[in-house]
Amino acid sequence: MYILYVSVLNTLNTNELSLNNKRWHLLAQFDGAMSVFDLLLRNRGIEDKERFLRPDFDADLHNPFLMADMEKAVERLKSALRDQQRVMIIGDYDADGITGTAMLYETFKKIGMQHIICRLPHRIHDGYGFQPHFVNEAVRDKVELIVTVDNGVSSYEAISLAKEAGIDVIICDHHTISGALPPADAILHPKLDRSEYPFPDLTGVGVAFKFAQALCPRLMSSQDAEKFLKWSLDLVAIGTVADCATVTGENRTLIKYGLIVIEKTRRPGLRNILNHCLGKNPTYDATLIGFRIAPRINAAGRLSHPESSLKLLITENVLEADVLARELQELNAKRQEHTLQAVAQAKEQLWQDILNEKILIAHNKDWHPGIVGLIAGRLTEEYHRPSIIFHEREDGTLVASARSIEPFNIVQAISGQKELLLRYGGHSQAAGCSLTKENYRAFSDNMKTLANAALSDDNLCDTIEIDCELTPEQITLELKRQLDALEPHGIGNERPLFLLRDVPIKRINPVGSGGTHVQFWFNTPGKVLKGIAFQQGHLVKRLSDGDVVSVVCHLQESAWNGETSVEIEVVDIQR
Repeated sequence: MYILYVSVLNTLNTNELSLNNKRWHLLAQFDGAMSVFDLLLRNRGIEDKERFLRPDFDADLHNPFLMADMEKAVERLKSALRDQQRVMIIGDYDADGITGTAMLYETFKKIGMQHIICRLPHRIHDGYGFQPHFVNEAVRDKVELIVTVDNGVSSYEAISLAKEAGIDVIICDHHTISGALPPADAILHPKLDRSEYPFPDLTGVGVAFKFAQALCPRLMSSQDAEKFLKWSLDLVAIGTVADCATVTGENRTLIKYGLIVIEKTRRPGLRNILNHCLGKNPTYDATLIGFRIAPRINAAGRLSHPESSLKLLITENVLEADVLARELQELNAKRQEHTLQAVAQAKEQLWQDILNEKILIAHNKDWHPGIVGLIAGRLTEEYHRPSIIFHEREDGTLVASARSIEPFNIVQAISGQKELLLRYGGHSQAAGCSLTKENYRAFSDNMKTLANAALSDDNLCDTIEIDCELTPEQITLELKRQLDALEPHGIGNERPLFLLRDVPIKRINPVGSGGTHVQFWFNTPGKVLKGIAFQQGHLVKRLSDGDVVSVVCHLQESAWNGETSVEIEVVDIQR
């Protein structure tokens, strides 16, 4: 299939806002013929087509020993195995930390370790990461080695205490490094300055996998090691997608093979989760992880204790798996309800700031700490500006989750206020911090001043990057199936977006609970093209049958009554 481009950018009005107040930017401008598929590869900077489309598990995974301290970590584990020492794995309460903990637990168990303790922090009672009081627990349990996963690089105090108590520490982390490194025996981190590791974007579970990749061939046959590592890729895919990591390079290989394992999973807990959330014609892609599996894994850490999710992933008992899956299903439903209510309350509290400020900062003692990150994410997505949402602990401490947009490095901005903070950490687009109630106003004022200086009005207008324009005749099931080869999608390999220009609306209907979504039928030459717009129920009041519109959309496959067809998912619309 081929498409002709002749100075298309000159004919698209990028200054006109859509009905969702977004700008459109067409990525490609070509003179001559090019296939849609090859154009999409070029838009993504893909030069080696075959390697991108068919990643090789053996060839495309980097040598784990390129990571600094890997040899030290492997040797320390071997000595722990030889002496059957007690090992404590300290993870995190999100899906990356939970899957990373499961990855290390199963690895250590596989190589023959008999005394393994998994310690996941409780979001409310413990807070994030390796806490100093965990050392007391380790001493009580006669632990001689602690291995962290998805945390540790900022846990200077706790690791210093562990070393004073005679406990060795290995860190597996990927978070932003700020300040002095803790005195751990080995630090496995893809961005460590002294590391030669070529791929910087591994997640916590990704680093745990690299540790396993280094360890297993030293302690079992190469055949057994490869088999174990491949069957562990479901954990790696779930944690990597859930943590919103880039879906490029090594991550793409891990996720692509991990999706194959998810479809064939031997885990009764994960199989139970899939049974709860899959329809009749399931598609095993990154969307399944991001919108179905990960929210259920995260639900326990948000509203209860993450141990339920860990047990679900590692149990071999079918009955226990069923009970745990039902628990996570119920927690996820409760999480959805709490989030809807809290987002509405936040919008009401922030309505003046939404009009006047370039950063949104709010707190409410009734907001559950497990959903403040979701509130911040929803606000940032809807209003395209940084958001910092606090909940209040019983002792009066305020703890926040922050989300941001690309031009504004949120963890860097927060770190500039460190004299007001108790703790902080995170990434450029997602971070967290805590402070006393007395410092809240000063922190809020300083962050607003900083955001107002750093962000322009243009920064606050979300721009949709469109891959290319299609005619209705080019929207076919054949093209949709060609595009499937680009999976898995995510950051760095976004789902293709197309422009469909000047199409008449034949019919428009609200659908879903309360008319949350919109169903479209478009009149196009030779056929009626069906479309769905999710979470855009407001369009019903602004559009009518017969209106001629331009649409930004994804292609999707639909099966109904035994027939398969191509439809569009409407992302945005201009009249």
